Amino acid sequence: MRSRIRATTIRRIAMGTVTASAITLAGCQSSGGDTADSTANDSKDAAAAQDVTLFAAASTRVIGDDLVDEAKKLDPPVNLTINNAGSTDLVNQINEGAPADVLLTADTKSMDKAKANGDVDESKMVAANTLVMVVPADNPANINSVEDLNEDTTLVLCDPTVPCGNLTEQLATENSLELHPSSLEHSVTDTLGKVTSGQADAAWVYKTDAIAAGDKVEVIEIPNSKNFVNDYPAAVLKNAANAEAAQAVLALLHGEAMRSVWENAGFLPAATK
Repeated sequence: MRSRIRATTIRRIAMGTVTASAITLAGCQSSGGDTADSTANDSKDAAAAQDVTLFAAASTRVIGDDLVDEAKKLDPPVNLTINNAGSTDLVNQINEGAPADVLLTADTKSMDKAKANGDVDESKMVAANTLVMVVPADNPANINSVEDLNEDTTLVLCDPTVPCGNLTEQLATENSLELHPSSLEHSVTDTLGKVTSGQADAAWVYKTDAIAAGDKVEVIEIPNSKNFVNDYPAAVLKNAANAEAAQAVLALLHGEAMRSVWENAGFLPAATK
């Protein structure tokens, strides 16, 4: 099946007989007070905002802007900084001391490693993703199904050590396919980039990445892909600088406010699984 995939107030004071200078003075005093109150309120709002750093799987970059906006609506608001990379790399960075508050991986295997490293305790499933095959919009190699892949195809896949690569291996085995990748990438972002830049004839990427690529690619469904899903778990790190704000972000990722964001990007929200 083939498809194109393309979210002053001016206080009026009744006065008796006053001089012009008195009115001017009163006006100045009122303005100064309003300015002071406004500055105080701005300072209060800024002080109330909490800073949280999220280390998130590369495939979730498509929801980044919406997530940052939703975090600002929390009470108290959260200033969210997101670092996107391959899940394996993120887990390793955290274990080596990189400062992070929340971890979001593209599979349970990576999260389990973070738990084994002692960096997180409990995790919560927030979304899921599936794989599709993408080819350039003009499809120069005339690939119409996975059966058209051969040794002459410039095929790019995710490295088996990262979630999208592990899922690729499972799906290839299920379909009895012997794939001959020209390169193996450590993030789905780089895998997709090989196709959109014209360096590859085809690639296997997450459905969400295919949607984000829009008209740059043509999407070809992979048989049995719906039976092979990568779950996306998230967790607050043990050494989170602000554990309370980090927990609020975790709840946001799993909550109703993000449901439509996940769905519009092509993910399956955990609550609907």
